[in-house]
Amino acid sequence: MRYLLLLVLFGVGNLYSQDTTSLLGYYVDEFDGTKTLISPVTNFFTDGGDLSNEGLVLQPLVREKSGKLKMTSLMLFVFDKVVRCVGEGDILTIIFNEGGKIELKSWNKFNCDSPAKSYFNLSKNDLSELESKTIKGIRYTEMRKFKTITVLKNVTEENSLYFNNIFNEINGVNNGESVIKVIEE
Repeated sequence: MRYLLLLVLFGVGNLYSQDTTSLLGYYVDEFDGTKTLISPVTNFFTDGGDLSNEGLVLQPLVREKSGKLKMTSLMLFVFDKVVRCVGEGDILTIIFNEGGKIELKSWNKFNCDSPAKSYFNLSKNDLSELESKTIKGIRYTEMRKFKTITVLKNVTEENSLYFNNIFNEINGVNNGESVIKVIEE
């Protein structure tokens, strides 16, 4: 009888256990308790570059509303010898291993920050493609001088699965299967 009770308690405990996210996390402000949701970045090293500090760094912006997470846009940092400035209307093209592509236009003002950064809104269709497909390559086109940065040969498996892994965590949190980890500073 004791074994049956332990088995039932162990089974119920496992039924309600939740995983903790490994990619998404919160920073909690020690002064006022505000939570800031952080999503991971991934580095795409430029084809023909030095494989250490030339390329593109992507970071999805994920928001929490009414207890649900949603990816809303992308932030892109540009590290390149040729493209030093970015601006409104620049294009980020993502092609997929399964076929198809999405083209995103930046909406931020012209800037030459170090690193230069661009922002891209994501439509429902863009989100669907990013969630269900794997990345084959990306290209950033700076529209003032028509300079491009291409990453096709240097796409790693981690790069290819980047959005799939983030969406898995978002869905896990939204379905109550996972909780967002707290990141210690």
